[in-house]
Amino acid sequence: MRALVSLYLRCWICLGLLLAPGILLAQDDQEEVNLRISGVGKRLDENIRAHVGTLYVRDLENSAGLRSSVEKAVQEALQALGYYDSEVTLRIQQDREPEVRVSIRLAKPVRWRKILVRIEGEGQFDPQLQRVLSENLPEPGVVLDHGAYETLKRRLQTNAISRGFFDATYREHRIEINRDERTADLYLTFDSARRYRLGEVTFSETELNDRRLGQLVPFKAGDPYSEENINNLTTRLLDSGYCASVTVRPQRPENADQPIPVEVHLRDNESNRVGVGVGYGTDSGPRLRLSWDKPLINSYGHSFTSSLVWSQMNRRLSAEYRIPETDPLNDFWIIQAGYQEEEFEDSYYRTESLGFSRQTLLSSGWWRNPSLRIRSESASLGGGSGKDERVENSLFVVPGISFSKTATEGGVHPDRGYRLLFDAEFSDPLLGSDTRYLRLNTEGHYLMRLAPRHQLLSRLELGWLMADDFHEVPVSTRFFAGGDQSIRGYDYNSLGPRRSDGTETGGQYLLTASAEYLYQIFTNWQAAVFVDHGGAFADCCEPRYTGVGVGARWLLPFGNFRVDIAHGVEGGGIRLHLFVGGVL
Repeated sequence: MRALVSLYLRCWICLGLLLAPGILLAQDDQEEVNLRISGVGKRLDENIRAHVGTLYVRDLENSAGLRSSVEKAVQEALQALGYYDSEVTLRIQQDREPEVRVSIRLAKPVRWRKILVRIEGEGQFDPQLQRVLSENLPEPGVVLDHGAYETLKRRLQTNAISRGFFDATYREHRIEINRDERTADLYLTFDSARRYRLGEVTFSETELNDRRLGQLVPFKAGDPYSEENINNLTTRLLDSGYCASVTVRPQRPENADQPIPVEVHLRDNESNRVGVGVGYGTDSGPRLRLSWDKPLINSYGHSFTSSLVWSQMNRRLSAEYRIPETDPLNDFWIIQAGYQEEEFEDSYYRTESLGFSRQTLLSSGWWRNPSLRIRSESASLGGGSGKDERVENSLFVVPGISFSKTATEGGVHPDRGYRLLFDAEFSDPLLGSDTRYLRLNTEGHYLMRLAPRHQLLSRLELGWLMADDFHEVPVSTRFFAGGDQSIRGYDYNSLGPRRSDGTETGGQYLLTASAEYLYQIFTNWQAAVFVDHGGAFADCCEPRYTGVGVGARWLLPFGNFRVDIAHGVEGGGIRLHLFVGGVL
């Protein structure tokens, strides 16, 4: 047995000795050869390397073939960027470190002379095709670039198809090069032919009725075809909240005389959705949120949402019933009911409300929201001080209107953008209210990009409250400052006018401003330095308070997780602020 094992090992050793040289030679064959290029700039150098590709030691065995293929690839790379008849010299080094040296003496470049480009057919006045020409058409005197020319042709064809010119073709496409004069003439005729038209849209089985579905279609039968229209249809159906999934399938006909029918396969959203969330705020403490949504109640597209939020300082129950009008996404009626309790310092208020509003997106991009709310409020300022200011079971009928607009660039974590809000409401005994007041509030947020990785976020909020008797104005309507979303470094709603016993009463005026510098230190992390200033006032605009601090921003798929350490300069102390939400 021992002899058999010994013989077996000897056989493997001999086989290894026989194969080792071949393995070593094979490894040498796979070694890359250095390609050294001189006489050209960066762009030509990169193009030459792309054409030549990777060279290996085994390629040096046929030096004649290698020389021929490399010279051919170099000339093709040069000609692609307008350099014809250049002198190319090759030196192949096989000893020591294998290397191929390419020395180039560039000839005078070929430049564009005549540019004769024409679009025929129905697309000759199409703005998108004309834009492709303006952005990609070479100018006389510019060095010939075959790659740019091919890009122009490809983009014209691609954009024509996306715009419904399915039969588009090139009747002429050629470049005439005069090597002696170093000039190139371009002759390009693009026949867009006829544009196809959209037909009727048919939907798979759904609870929504035909009228409501039709309001979600962003085009009419007979409109010119475009991929943008098809994409908008998909987006609107998903954004409506009625559909869990959407597939849009245009059926291309045989010719442009026939309309393009559009088939839509969709699946209704779940009839009931329940959500549970937990969180923590430095102003509110631990927080629990429960929600129940019914995105599709009936065939008319009515929907219902409700939520319960509980924290140590705030309890809120709200319900909202939405009725679409002319556009389920941008025009709808809302019926709202709510109950809220809030505590801060030694003060407390409770409100019950019922409201009606209509939200409409205007052509200017502004949301308009006229409303009417009926609100009952009970409040106590001062707690157990013995000098409580009370507003008990007061009734307020409050008409109002607000305008808001948000515009951003860059998705969930924008590079720049802004958010504006203007809000006005009033109450009057003529409407059945217990007191008369007018409240105006405006708020603006602006995010700007200073440089790559550097941003500046600014905020300004102004408020004004006019009333016959300020002490009869509901506490929830008065102005307060301080906290995560106001002036950091101070307690929630702690900055405002106070009575002689120190009880805060809320202000008639509000002014807060903030400037925040953001620097992206990692892909999903930003560092922040900020200053907040302002307050709520009985007489505009003293005293004012300042908070300064530093923080970090964790960029999540749905928004930002914000951690701030702030110092209240006027006796606020050091506070930690946590917040989850959008940057604006």
